[in-house]
Amino acid sequence: MLGLTICLAAVGYVAGPVAVMFVRLRGRHTTLEETNARLWPPIRRRLHKMVWTGLGLLAAVLAFIMLLVMFSINQAGAWPAVLAGWLVVRALAVLMLLQEVTAVAAVVSGLREGMRPSRWQHVAMAGVLGGTGLLLVAAAYYGLFAIPW
Repeated sequence: MLGLTICLAAVGYVAGPVAVMFVRLRGRHTTLEETNARLWPPIRRRLHKMVWTGLGLLAAVLAFIMLLVMFSINQAGAWPAVLAGWLVVRALAVLMLLQEVTAVAAVVSGLREGMRPSRWQHVAMAGVLGGTGLLLVAAAYYGLFAIPW
């Protein structure tokens, strides 16, 4: 299930750029309304940050797993490095959660102000927000948001 979750998140992260590339290759440069032209760039920047944070979290998790495997062979000085790696993974998960909340708030605010997203903008928003949501569910499952007592 974790592999499926990560694959679906990766598909979500790739959906936006593929949709933009498809629109450009077809030669249809949609003229954005004045409201969309004003509200879409900040939302797009948030989505880009979320993608990079999600990819950073995946890279940090892979590095953490490699660290655990390396220290399972030679355990000298392993405990501080493992705790530091776990702290980095948890900090990235919390950052990703904050970015998801603020991006959803920005999208809802934009829709209330009259933004009419095009089809490819819907794909980009749904892909990134959905992919990040899946990663957040996986992070919660593995206890990245739990407070150890």
